[in-house]
Amino acid sequence: MYHFCKATSMKRIISYVLLTFLFVNVSVAQSVDERIGNAMNSESWHQLRKIYAEEGAHIQSPFLKTLSCFFVAHFYNEPDSAMHYGGILLEKYQGDLGGGVANVLYLMSDDAARLGLWNDAYQMMHAYNAALAQAQVPAEPLFVATENQYAALRDAGGFQVIKPAKEIRIPFSYSSFASKKV
Repeated sequence: MYHFCKATSMKRIISYVLLTFLFVNVSVAQSVDERIGNAMNSESWHQLRKIYAEEGAHIQSPFLKTLSCFFVAHFYNEPDSAMHYGGILLEKYQGDLGGGVANVLYLMSDDAARLGLWNDAYQMMHAYNAALAQAQVPAEPLFVATENQYAALRDAGGFQVIKPAKEIRIPFSYSSFASKKV
């Protein structure tokens, strides 16, 4: 009788361990999406990048995976990648973005400007502002100002760094402050 109880207890313990292991694996897969979402909602871009780098393969939602790639690329100065993922978001997941479409467009126009694509940046902002005007919705003043800024930069040819035609020399001298024997 003692062996039967001991064997039953052992089976029960093994079952609990297996169930716990299974539960932990399932909850980790679910919590990656939740942690990614929490990092985005709190605008913790460093945390988002860290979670994505360590556990990005376990993200369940294709939308969330693309959105994560977009934000990481935008906030870590990879404008060409951000434009790529932003295009996917607008093409495939516009319904999932809801009111975030304007934000994605704004960030994409910023990425285009970083690449020196002033006309593309202008076109994005202009198309959005024109769509709002057509729908008789008041435009966001920041978006209008950004559209005007990109139009001016486009017309001016963008920024230009003018360097002097000669070398610049900066004289250096070294002094020894070694202690002298007195």
